[in-house]
Amino acid sequence: MVNERLQQARAMITAAQVSPLIGPLSSGLGEIYQFQLAGPHRSLMDLRTIMEWKAAPQLKQVPGVVDLNINGGDTETFEVRLNEPALIRYGINVGDVFAAVDANNVARGGACILHNQEQQVIVGRGLIRNLNDLGTTVLKTGPDGTPVYIRNVAELVKGARVRLGAVTRDGGGEIVNGVVLMLYGENSGVVLDGVKAELQKIQATLPKGVTIKPFYDRTELTTRTVHTVEHNLFEGAILVILVLLLMLGSWRAAVIVAAVIPLSLLVAMVGMHHFGISANLMSLGAIDFGMIVDGSVVLVENTLRRLRHWPPCCCPSGSRRATPGSYGTCAGPTCRCSPGRRRTHCSPRRSQSWCSRVRCWSRAASAASSSSNCRKAPSWSPRNACPASPCRRRSTT
Repeated sequence: MVNERLQQARAMITAAQVSPLIGPLSSGLGEIYQFQLAGPHRSLMDLRTIMEWKAAPQLKQVPGVVDLNINGGDTETFEVRLNEPALIRYGINVGDVFAAVDANNVARGGACILHNQEQQVIVGRGLIRNLNDLGTTVLKTGPDGTPVYIRNVAELVKGARVRLGAVTRDGGGEIVNGVVLMLYGENSGVVLDGVKAELQKIQATLPKGVTIKPFYDRTELTTRTVHTVEHNLFEGAILVILVLLLMLGSWRAAVIVAAVIPLSLLVAMVGMHHFGISANLMSLGAIDFGMIVDGSVVLVENTLRRLRHWPPCCCPSGSRRATPGSYGTCAGPTCRCSPGRRRTHCSPRRSQSWCSRVRCWSRAASAASSSSNCRKAPSWSPRNACPASPCRRRSTT
C-alpha cells in the first residue's frame, strides 16, 4: 500500500531531481552518543521514567537527532485491579471502566486567539500524571448525585510492563542508558556539540542526586581516527623517503616523491569537500600510499636514468666545475648541459652549449678535453660532433 501511494506521489511531484524514497532515518553508524542515568536510592523504574519524560523530549529537539533509544529498567505503568463485588454493587461493568479511563486521559487541541499580531494556541491537557489522578476519575453518578470513582471499585498500584531485555555496564549491575541516534547524512561533530550543550541544560532540571554519565562519544573515535591518519602519513612519508633513497640513491628524488603524498591528499580533500563527501572511517581508511606514489616513482626513476646517461661536461684547464655530478656548469669558458632545452646560446665572454637531445661540444670544451683538469669526454661519432662554430648545433637521430 505504501509503495503504491509512493508511486502516485512521484508522478505528482514536478520539481526536478526530487524523488521520494523509503528508507531509515538513521543508519547503522547513527549511534553517536551513549550515556547512563544514575542516582543513589533511585530504582531502575524511577530512572527510566526520568529518562522518558525529561531527557528524551529535550534531546529530540536538537537539530540532527532522530530519536533517543532508552534501554534498561522497567517501564512504569498504572494498574487498575478491579474488585468484582464492588462492580456488582455499583452496577458498573468492565467496559465502563475502560471508557472512563480512556476519556479522561487525553489532550485536545482547540482554536487559537490572535492578539497583537501574535497567535495563542489553546490546548486542553487531561493526562493522568499519578495514581491520585487516576483514582479520582468519575465512572458514574448515583441517583442522589454522588459520583462513583475508580478507586471505589478497584485497587490502584504501580506496575511494570513486560521486559524485553536488560543493560549492564562494567559488571556493575543493570543500568538505564540512552542512545542518541543521528539523522542520516548529518555531520556527527555538529550534532554532538548540540547534544552536549542540551545535556548540560537537562542536568540542571533533573532531581537532586540524579546525574548523567556519558560512556561513548563519537568525537573520541573521530579524533583517534584523525590522529591515526596523521601518524600513518608521517610514517609513510619517512618510509617512502628511506626506500627511495636506498633504491634511487638520490635524496632529492626521494623528497620529490614523498611530497606527492600530502599534495594528493590535499587535492582529494578539496574534491570531497566540493562533492559533500564526509571524512569518515571508510573514506580515510581507503588511503593507500603505495598507489599514491607509484606513478611518481616511475617518472622520477626514469628522469634519473636519463640524467645519468647524459654526456658529461668537460671543463678546460684553469677553470672549476660549478656543480658536481654527471652534468653541471663550469666557471670560465663553459660547457653547460641542461636537459629539457632545445637552443644553443654563445656569447663573446662565455661559450655555452645547452644540450637537450643534442650532443654538442663547444670549442673551449673540445680544446681542453685532454687536459688533466677535465674528465675525458666520451668518443662521439662525426655525425654527432659539433661543427667548427660553437653557435651551431646538430640534432641526433
